[in-house]
Amino acid sequence: MNGDEELNMRARLGRFARGAAGSAIRLLDASLAPFVPVRSGRPQHPPIFIVGLPRSGTTVVYQAMTTVWRFAYINNITERFPRSNACVSRLLRAHAWRVPPEFTSYVGRTPGPSGPSEGIAFWQHAFPSETHEAVEPEEVDPERERWLVNSVASLSEQFDAPFLSKVPCNSLRISALAAIFPDALFVVVRRDLMDVAQSLLKARRERCGNARGHYSVIPRGLEDLGDLPPVEYVAQQVAMTEIAMREALESLPGSRFHEIDYVDFCAEPRDVLAQFEQFASGHGLELERRSTMSRVPPAFEASQGICMPAVERKTIEKTLVRNRVI
Repeated sequence: MNGDEELNMRARLGRFARGAAGSAIRLLDASLAPFVPVRSGRPQHPPIFIVGLPRSGTTVVYQAMTTVWRFAYINNITERFPRSNACVSRLLRAHAWRVPPEFTSYVGRTPGPSGPSEGIAFWQHAFPSETHEAVEPEEVDPERERWLVNSVASLSEQFDAPFLSKVPCNSLRISALAAIFPDALFVVVRRDLMDVAQSLLKARRERCGNARGHYSVIPRGLEDLGDLPPVEYVAQQVAMTEIAMREALESLPGSRFHEIDYVDFCAEPRDVLAQFEQFASGHGLELERRSTMSRVPPAFEASQGICMPAVERKTIEKTLVRNRVI
């Protein structure tokens, strides 16, 4: 066997091993799902959902919040068990794990076993769909709603803290989440829409190898626009997601959501987090500070400024203007 053949063999064995491990985890997840602790009531603390457009800075806000305060959250290990997440979290005593002292991430993925995870499979189980990811209150499956409320309540009890979650697709489910959890609070992360579109294009090229592969959220109606040129498709993705978020937030009392500007957060993260703490306190949430809160730096480097070709910029700007989001 020559060198190339050996490398190919190792690659095939690696794929086989990962596939076998994934199958074993899915089987274990299904086996443990019936043992998720059943709770008769709702979570003892109001859950908090970080929402915002993809590539808007929600991940670093999520990392900072779990570093400063004690929250119940899905980590990079328990995320592999979407259906039995609350059960596995209890078995692994995830509430006692240390928060990683890092603020790096790659397209929403944080480092370390205890790093805060988006829990994409967890939310896909709660809100299954084969087309778009938008969900209205009347579209929620009652059985899955009970599972979601039970899972969140169990995690909140284990950590003795509010449940905190961040995943971009929940930006399309704000009304549904507000109905399921009547006392839920929302942290809305805002970023310049042109910067968001540019970052989405970059992520598509890095993740998919070209700009045509889809990346991140699918607002209602976007599934019918797959034949659009990549730049216009991304612009529509940004516009449609922004519109859906605005409409959902307008239907809620303003007291239920707190906005964070990405640039402001990067410039003065500690001050911005202090403002959130005041917001939470106004809702009766006295957050428990962690000993790791000093790890939040005095500033982050904000990624901003348009670097795309002029023709791409004009296409995106024209689409956003046409949709009346800028």
